Amino acid sequence: MSQNNPPAPTPGVIASFEDLRGIDFKTILGSVTRYDEPPATEVPPFTESLSMHYWHMKQGEIDNQRPHLQDEIYVILEGNGAVKVDGKVSGVQTGDIIFVPAKMEHNFIADKSDMRILIFFAPNWDGIPA
Repeated sequence: MSQNNPPAPTPGVIASFEDLRGIDFKTILGSVTRYDEPPATEVPPFTESLSMHYWHMKQGEIDNQRPHLQDEIYVILEGNGAVKVDGKVSGVQTGDIIFVPAKMEHNFIADKSDMRILIFFAPNWDGIPA
């Protein structure tokens, strides 16, 4: 393995910010996103190499997304549920960080509560499935 290329993270839940108590994430995120619903006309910032999106899943929802051409990182801002990544189901909760490589099957299940999720796509999400 080259020293310039560290190994890719394992798909699925990779970390949690649970221990970062005392940080006001709403302030850090500022106008980019927030816990309340952004107006439908508001477009989150993106560049050619990265885009960020906010998603609110209502309790009982199962998303029907298809794999994307981009790598993704999801941050669970609020709520509890599950994520299925490459056939493996894991429980998720506030503070969990999930990595999904490009073209990998994945879906969220908001079975325990509403979920508010911050999503990063690299390169930026173009809306075209893999």
